Amino acid sequence: MGWQQFDDVASDFNRLTMLLYGEFRVGKTELCLKLLEGNEILYYFPIDKGIRTMLYRKQEEKKKMLVSTETSYEGILSDVNSLTNRIIAQTSKKNDGYRRWVIVDTATQMQSNLLSEARKVQTAGTNNPNVQNKQQRAHVTQTDWGINLAWMTQIVQMLIQIPCNIVFITLEAKDHFTGKACPMLQGATAGRLPGSCDIIARLVRDGKKGRVLHCVGNEGMDGGTRGWELDDVEPADLVALRDKFLHRSE
Repeated sequence: MGWQQFDDVASDFNRLTMLLYGEFRVGKTELCLKLLEGNEILYYFPIDKGIRTMLYRKQEEKKKMLVSTETSYEGILSDVNSLTNRIIAQTSKKNDGYRRWVIVDTATQMQSNLLSEARKVQTAGTNNPNVQNKQQRAHVTQTDWGINLAWMTQIVQMLIQIPCNIVFITLEAKDHFTGKACPMLQGATAGRLPGSCDIIARLVRDGKKGRVLHCVGNEGMDGGTRGWELDDVEPADLVALRDKFLHRSE
């Protein structure tokens, strides 16, 4: 589209792309589902069966969320495409996706599923072209990692182009060099996915406040953000975090 004034493209920045990570069962999924208690709308990819948490939510909250049950590469790709078209069709300058959220729960499990899928090769086990046998290589090869990176990159790039807020949830790991907490991602994706996000936040338990978000790291990985809007430690509230980061007071 060529060069444009910043104000003409400012609506593209009126949303948040976030990587949320933390220890097992620290409450990452529950934190995202709390969005339903307000005026937010959720589109949820429960890759690791976090959807069970919804069984205990109020019926009026369940009506504000759409769920994708796909876990394969082609299935996720198809649902991301349809979701993109759906949100664009429902979005206008007056309602710019600011209150819509896509939740990927978890990107850790999504990468694992896609790596297993990449390790499968098709073999000629039947004369019927509609039936294919699949075998999985016993060891992950460099080709498998290349396929995995390509698939993850494609899905992430498609998601962050959707005009709404995006949250990628991951489990927590420790950096081999610094020993500091970091998102549990493998291979080149461990650098590319965080690099695509505005905020990297670690959800941790806090004795006084229950849970808090570490949004700024010093050395190694703990948290990170584009800009200086956030404090090192923020309340575990995604709406407040979004509003503070985007300088909104709605």
